Amino acid sequence: MTRDARRQAGFHSAITEAIHYMERHYASTIEHRELTNAARLSASHFSHMFRMQTGLRPTDYLADIRIRHAKKLLFPGGLSVKQTAREVGFEDEFYFSRRFKQRLGIAPQDYASIHHTAGRTVALSYSGQLLALGITPLGAPQQHLANRTIDRMKGKIVDIGDFFGVDLNAIRRLSPNLIITARELPRLENMGRQLRRIAPVAVYPWDCSDVFGHMRRIAALLDREGEAEAWFAGHLQDVELAREAIKPHVGPDETVAILRIYDGYIGLWSGREFGHVLYHSLGLLPPPEVAALMDKHKYFRSVQLEPEELIRYDSSRLFVSLGQDPASLGYYESLTRHPAWQRLTAVRTDRVYPVLDDMWKFYEPRAVASQLRDAVHRITGAFLSSPTRGMSI
Repeated sequence: MTRDARRQAGFHSAITEAIHYMERHYASTIEHRELTNAARLSASHFSHMFRMQTGLRPTDYLADIRIRHAKKLLFPGGLSVKQTAREVGFEDEFYFSRRFKQRLGIAPQDYASIHHTAGRTVALSYSGQLLALGITPLGAPQQHLANRTIDRMKGKIVDIGDFFGVDLNAIRRLSPNLIITARELPRLENMGRQLRRIAPVAVYPWDCSDVFGHMRRIAALLDREGEAEAWFAGHLQDVELAREAIKPHVGPDETVAILRIYDGYIGLWSGREFGHVLYHSLGLLPPPEVAALMDKHKYFRSVQLEPEELIRYDSSRLFVSLGQDPASLGYYESLTRHPAWQRLTAVRTDRVYPVLDDMWKFYEPRAVASQLRDAVHRITGAFLSSPTRGMSI
């Protein structure tokens, strides 16, 4: 082992000691110096190395430990929120409540009432995340039911209407114990008030993380962390297999762009949603202009283009997510005859891949897995068997 490797191993061991100290003493007041003493590191060096190893500040990591233990104490007839806060090391019950809701998307008193009732959940958002965790939602918006990955589940999931105007009576009839949404519901908004009268509402803002971050937060709420991590482990193996499969087919300097053609519009997408598989899973390069937008705007998703603007985002390969409605198909047909389209490198080299919009527009774990398989097939022309899932990829 090299000197540098020994040094890094020493830092890893030191931070692990501090984490063990937190696990043993989470219910007590823990001073920063106690952690640095446990790790045998200086205060400034400790904080830097802790974040490097865990991705969190020590205070945030400790709060997560305390919240994990608090979940075990919150159930009907159990401790009050104030008692629970004190029991797990929070001196201020209001600070505890804020941290709990920030982490799990729901207030501690509401968590107590929905404990172990994941089977009675309505998903205004994140129905795919629930399905990946082995939970079939009672109801979901009609837009979710258009997802090709849940076709076989449609008979078990009630259509609760349009995403932007759900049918409150349909939700009420389902008698859910929990409602999950990506949209913050103002307390004085009529729909928000009525939803909260039906069941506790857990809110996970869409831009707070990527597709797998959404899943981890929901898994933490519903005590499905084990299922989530098992799913991720299998998916990461599939990603490695997919990367190896495309390696002989994609040059080191090749770029890939993804467009969405829908209802007469052209959308250019980034590394969230449509571009997640291409840029994050497969590690393909976006065109320089797209990379610049992604670097400049953390939550950049898409930009609407005119045909004449396409050349600015020229790429070696081009994925086109195409709606199957007459308007979208008609617009795409006319676009392919446009001089601006015919100048594109991917068009001239026959590397344009039209893909189904009702597979690629969904940003949830099972859809991402399907998109990964589809992308590999488009690039290589082959289907590969996944040893982790016993299916073709």
